[in-house]
Amino acid sequence: SLAGRSKSANGGLAYTTSKAAILGMTRHLAFDYGPRGVRVNAICPGGVDTPMLRGAGRGRTPEETERRRQGIVAYEFFMPIKRLSTPDEQASAIAFLASDEASYINGVSLDVNGGLFMA
Repeated sequence: SLAGRSKSANGGLAYTTSKAAILGMTRHLAFDYGPRGVRVNAICPGGVDTPMLRGAGRGRTPEETERRRQGIVAYEFFMPIKRLSTPDEQASAIAFLASDEASYINGVSLDVNGGLFMA
């Protein structure tokens, strides 16, 4: 998650800390298992346009749904490409990291967030 690379507006300290721990674990496992031919990488997605993000089926009031929609619009405003990613875009990044084309990539945290966070 992007929260592991930067502060998170959602989830607070525990969420951000857990995501940062996953990135550290990724690097450690890559070091330990690389000699055995095992590559370990992570993706750091930003906002992904899913029903969960939009709060579908959660029993929210119309006001809560509208606040959620406005929050997404505000989030997109600050993104360089002005939109959320799709699940397929995230899956494509994962497929690349798992492919032979990425055979020399190990211990990497790939930002897949539309330029919202640039390391």
